[in-house]
Amino acid sequence: MDEKIKNCGRPIESFEDTFRTAITFLGNPLKLWESECIEQRRMLLRMAFADKITYDRNNGFRTAAFSQPFSLLADLREGNYEMVGQAGLEPATNPL
Repeated sequence: MDEKIKNCGRPIESFEDTFRTAITFLGNPLKLWESECIEQRRMLLRMAFADKITYDRNNGFRTAAFSQPFSLLADLREGNYEMVGQAGLEPATNPL
């Protein structure tokens, strides 16, 4: 019990392990899709798409929206990126 209390609030895995897993997934999601584990396939679908796939009675299935990480990767691949301006992202403040 003392050990559980001592580790309460700490992540189960280190940041490095979690980050490596995420980058590996983003680098090759097909590897997860081809696995035999149905839970991994469901997880992949939840991570890849922003919402559930919608169905229109007249037109059939609609195109699903990608989640933000996949949208950003698609933008980078297509060259849709810009540098941050000199003012930066935060609003300008008066010097003291």
